[in-house]
Amino acid sequence: MPIEGTFAGVGKLPDGFVIEIGDHGGMVPSGQKAGILGTAFSKREPQHIEANKVAARKLVSEVRANYGSKMAEMTESSLASHLKNGEPLTAGQVKKVLGSADQRIAEITRHGFTPEEAAVALKHGLSLDQMMQYRDATMPICEATLVRDFVPFNQVGWSKSLSGGALGAPQKLDYQPPGDTRKTYVFKRESPEGLGGAEHLLGIPKSEARLGARNIATGKLDARLGFGLTPRTEMARHNGELGMVMEFVSGKAGFIAVTERTPATEGRIARYKELEREINNPDTPREERVELSKQLAALHVEKEGEVYFHVQDVDKNVQHDMSDPGIRKAFVNLQLLDALTAQVDRHRGNFIVQRDAGGGFAGLKAIDNDQCFGPQVRDFSGRLNNQPATLPPVVDTDMVRAFEGVTPQTLRADLAGLLPTAEIDAAVERLAAIKAHINTLVQTGRVIRPDQWGSQDVTDMLTPRGAPRDIEEAEQTTYIGREMAVQMKYPGKLVQP
Repeated sequence: MPIEGTFAGVGKLPDGFVIEIGDHGGMVPSGQKAGILGTAFSKREPQHIEANKVAARKLVSEVRANYGSKMAEMTESSLASHLKNGEPLTAGQVKKVLGSADQRIAEITRHGFTPEEAAVALKHGLSLDQMMQYRDATMPICEATLVRDFVPFNQVGWSKSLSGGALGAPQKLDYQPPGDTRKTYVFKRESPEGLGGAEHLLGIPKSEARLGARNIATGKLDARLGFGLTPRTEMARHNGELGMVMEFVSGKAGFIAVTERTPATEGRIARYKELEREINNPDTPREERVELSKQLAALHVEKEGEVYFHVQDVDKNVQHDMSDPGIRKAFVNLQLLDALTAQVDRHRGNFIVQRDAGGGFAGLKAIDNDQCFGPQVRDFSGRLNNQPATLPPVVDTDMVRAFEGVTPQTLRADLAGLLPTAEIDAAVERLAAIKAHINTLVQTGRVIRPDQWGSQDVTDMLTPRGAPRDIEEAEQTTYIGREMAVQMKYPGKLVQP
């Protein structure tokens, strides 16, 4: 893997050529520049000695940038006389230094890593055990997937399971990286188990699950578009495991679990009393008593005095105000981002609507952004899982400018190292389809100003009418239509945000 930068062309030079750094900052071999470069070292002229030291320091600097501190230390040791005394640096010596680095990369690739992964690992001092964690989790090693701030040293306090302590359950914990404030994050262990049913929808084999990489890739494209929809997302190590952390977001999703207490039925009460008697019977074996206690808990019955209640969590739909211009704009941004990433898991629990102190709309955040990309989704010819069947019927000028700023070249650069080539190619095709759709909206007068999301024309385009067919169509066309359709179909299951 040839080094990039100043010494990239050194392999073409004869070993005996003396190397200096020219005025333009590039490598200059002896004989190609008059004066200093042609002067023999034995003359010991100060300007020659300093020029040789500059060349040696430049080589050490670029080895450090490309291969890491350990290789830089080895280079400093081998070039001690060049750095201290100004001995000339020859092309042969540069080749030897770079050859040693390439040999280390070759040793790493024998364990199944790509040369690019080996170079990143070498540069940042990853141990083989740490690299194997990445491979076992199907996670690529690149600059964007390195564990940086989110390490045990920066954790504050204890973690808390978000799923009752189940193995591999998400953990809620606080971090305070250097120079940052203390914030709450959610840690999810990297799993090689794949993406569930989304594997078949997206065409992603288990060997390419890359859950954390997909979250990070979504965040990079969100940043490129300037939508501000994704929380901070990075790789982390927690309790010895490799995983992803996402900044915890306060607010309400499309539905929430509400605890309901209703009078227990006669049958449930009778079973509760029966189990209670058996558990309190001193003749009941201990093992049987444990099993009976589990059955009692499963009844979800609570007793208050002589009254028995059935207590259960029931999903309720949150009545977000879909006439709010800010909400409308944010949900259309989200639909466009999800179209670009081929996100198929944006169900109503995978977004968070944020409110300010006065209850007004303050922002929209997309969470759990891993079931996305994949080589099979290249256009928007049909509905996939939670993805709308079409692109939004209206956009604003901010959105038009945002996609004008995304090109196939910038898209490939943002996703490089995170996703396989076939998935990046598919994303480029989706970008072209979105741009074509936006161009159609421009031609048909469906591009509005950012301050027009509350207008009647936009309301007519986004709001389902009362007929069941209209509601069903709106539910499958936009995220806004889906929220409004749910509110119209289940008026008895609504709660205020």
